[in-house]
Amino acid sequence: MRDGLAFIEEYQIGQTSHVIDMLYGEGKDDMAAFTAALPLAREPGTCYNYSSGTSNILSRIVADVVGYGENYRAYLERRLFEPIG
Repeated sequence: MRDGLAFIEEYQIGQTSHVIDMLYGEGKDDMAAFTAALPLAREPGTCYNYSSGTSNILSRIVADVVGYGENYRAYLERRLFEPIG
């Protein structure tokens, strides 16, 4: 959550909201690409900014490495859910 992206996590219609655009607007078909295309607001690593878009980018990176669908689910089971019980 220190990616530096200019991602606005605002849930009110009528306000600037990248999360609404990502989920229901122009980003809905590829949420990771939508978020990754946003400009930087700050130097990465310097400021905390909660961003569900960042979670989508990280999820895409993991899926690109381990595979999609069942491979992705199995990886999360083995590496995340089983260890935390």
